[in-house]
Amino acid sequence: MNKKKIELRPTPIKIKKATEEEKKIFLESCAKLLDRKKWDKWKCPKCKKTVSGYPATSRKDNKKQICSSCGLQEALDDFSNNTGSPKMKVVTNEQIRRR
Repeated sequence: MNKKKIELRPTPIKIKKATEEEKKIFLESCAKLLDRKKWDKWKCPKCKKTVSGYPATSRKDNKKQICSSCGLQEALDDFSNNTGSPKMKVVTNEQIRRR
């Protein structure tokens, strides 16, 4: 059997220089991510629990900031609704430890 040898060559990428507006937007988004206030304790509007850590954006309205567990649950709900698979439920480490 004759195997054909394939030669792979990297494709050159063209990188454009960022405009001043793009630089400003990038720096503002980095500053928002590094905002320490987001890491303080806060109350999730969906499950009403006090949590810490960076919030997730709700898939329902694409604006509300919710906790990671609620964000994961919304993602699983969307997945099961789109695929027709049975409902899945998020189980947190805390719930596992209690068992």
